[in-house]
Amino acid sequence: MTAPAEILSRAADLLEARGWVQGAWLVPSRGRCTLGAISASAEEDQAGFDSACVLAEENCGGNISLWNDAPERTLPQVLAMLRGKDWRNA
Repeated sequence: MTAPAEILSRAADLLEARGWVQGAWLVPSRGRCTLGAISASAEEDQAGFDSACVLAEENCGGNISLWNDAPERTLPQVLAMLRGKDWRNA
């Protein structure tokens, strides 16, 4: 199993490189949501994906999808959360 923090770090890198979206798992021309990026970064590692989701929910304080889709959410906040930093000040 890949370490959850490693999967979240890869997800942040993916969002920086390919874009971040709200309200959809994947928009090919624009990017992925936070959960979609975590899934892509975990590849076929289901246990790693599950553990990374638990860590992300701890970092953001709740449901990843609802947090991602909040109207006030920004990409810098998402990247900070995925990297285990205080996203509230990002």
